Amino acid sequence: MLKYISDRAVRIAYCRNHLLETARKNGWLAKAAYYLVLDVDVNANNILTLQNFLTNFEYDLSDWDVMTASQVMGYYDIWALRTKKVVNYDCWKMVGYYRDKLGYCQKSLVERFVLAHKHTIPRDHKLIEVQSAFGGFAVYNTRYLNGCIYSGYEYQDSICEHVPFHECIRRNGGRIFINPKFQNAYSN
Repeated sequence: MLKYISDRAVRIAYCRNHLLETARKNGWLAKAAYYLVLDVDVNANNILTLQNFLTNFEYDLSDWDVMTASQVMGYYDIWALRTKKVVNYDCWKMVGYYRDKLGYCQKSLVERFVLAHKHTIPRDHKLIEVQSAFGGFAVYNTRYLNGCIYSGYEYQDSICEHVPFHECIRRNGGRIFINPKFQNAYSN
């Protein structure tokens, strides 16, 4: 089945939904307080430690509903990132639009819409509330997952699968954060 899904985001969404639906059908979500989602390729290193993971629980549990990871050398997951003011758009759609419709240079567009947001977040920085983020690892309070699914497309175009999933969590009243102490990788 997966070899017939050519779009990477749609394929990843299919897999994430399969795991989520399995957890729902088996009653595991109903019994668990938290649901963990991680990309094993990103987290296969010595940066992610138990201590880094446990920093999520140093914060008052009533203050957050989703914690997402950060990286040592600069936050890398800009496609999943959405904020109210700074990154309130799909970075790759912006690159494509300005390149294809207006003829701008691909390199300068990537620098403006992607690389400009790959900041190193100091470990001692406070939690950063966002509309969406992932960073390769997220901890979800299961109370806010009701009715939420991943989708890798929107209006017949590719979209980061985390964005619609996080929109649903926010509609359910959930708050999403990047935890600067929850480091899981170097940025590439």
